[in-house]
This record gives sequence, structure tokens and C-alpha cells, in this order.
Amino acid sequence: SVGLVNGSNRMYDNNSQKDFYASAAYKFGGYGLTGSREELTELKATENYIDNSFTFGGFGYLGRTTSPFAGEIRFNRWGVRGDLYLQKFNVYGSYIHGIDKFLSTGDRKPLNSYFIEGDYVFLPWVIAFFRYEQVLLGGPVVPGSGGGGGGGGGGGMMTEDPPPLVYHTPAGDVLPQKRWVPGLIFSIRANITLTAEGIFPTGPIDPALRSSLEMQRRGRFALKFYF
Repeated sequence: SVGLVNGSNRMYDNNSQKDFYASAAYKFGGYGLTGSREELTELKATENYIDNSFTFGGFGYLGRTTSPFAGEIRFNRWGVRGDLYLQKFNVYGSYIHGIDKFLSTGDRKPLNSYFIEGDYVFLPWVIAFFRYEQVLLGGPVVPGSGGGGGGGGGGGMMTEDPPPLVYHTPAGDVLPQKRWVPGLIFSIRANITLTAEGIFPTGPIDPALRSSLEMQRRGRFALKFYF
């Protein structure tokens, strides 16, 4: 598939330029995407969610946005995804690489992210999932180093562990994003689900972000209606 969009989902993406995206995938085994090639006299009444198959694909996005802090930014995102169904188990994930180019300074900020999730159908209306996700912006910087090597004291002997690496954007923001997310999905009706999940950040966290809600362990519930 290919598409053309306005790219104005966020407040700062307020330009008149169009963004482009494309996606392609191939499925091995399982149900056909447009139905079965075999003529069926009746539909399967039980365990019709079992679709033993593997799908592999890729995608891309090209766009531009405008920030009041950094001016015009041109960006791209490219990635691959996989989706494996095996009986009641489903594991899927994706890897994305992107670059943000700041026209005002010429800086280029790389972005790499990925996630992997496993789902298991305990009952037709109860699904458990476990996800690991990670997003790292910018390059690794040692906190407080100021870019220098620091004094070496004690004849080269280190008395303390070195500070952990954190990740900074060109604007100086620290944005580590690594977390485990386990949860349960309950299908109350055909178009209503209740999700309960826990969020457990992991990896080094900059002290300035410890008060951020995104960097704290927490649980949350979501009631969703589908139309």
C-alpha cells in the first residue's frame, strides 16, 4: 500500500506539505487475507482465532514538520515487522530506524526503536500479553562529563563505578525509554474490551526524569469501544 497524508496530527506539524508512506507484507500459511480458496459449507464455530502462519513486511514514512523551538524538521522512518501465529500463541514485533534533519542547524538526529510482544489466548475472551519496548533518541552521553575526560586520581585507580550512559537529543532533553509491559485483555462484548496492564521502566534513568510519570512503575486500566 502507498499513501499521501496531511501530516498534521500534532500541534507543531502545521505545514502545508504532504507526507508519504508505503507498506508491503507477505503472509505464509494460515487464512487467506481475502478469504479461503476452498469453498466452505459452514463456518468454524470454535477456535477460529487459530491461524498458524507467519507474516513478514516492511514500511516507510517520509515527512516534514515545524517546531517553534527548532524550525523546520524533515524526517524519515523505515522499518520491518514480523508476526507469528502458532496455535493459541502469537508473537510479533517491529524495528524502526529513522533520522530527523534540522534545517536550521544541519544537525541529523538518529532514532532507533523496537518492540516485541507475545500474546496467549487462555480463553476466547481472555488474552494475556507481555511486551518489551525500547526507544533511544540521540547519542550516548555520560551525565556531568561536559564532554571532557575528567581528572584521573589515585594513580588511575577508580574508587567509584562510572556513571551510566543516558541519551540526549540535540536540544538537551534526556529521553530514555525502556520498559516491560505485562497485562490482560478481557473481551466483555464483541466490541468492548477491558485492558489491565503494568508498566515497568528499566535501564538507566536520568535523575531529572525520575518524577516523570513515564519513568515510574504504575498500572493502568483502559475500557475500549470499537465501532
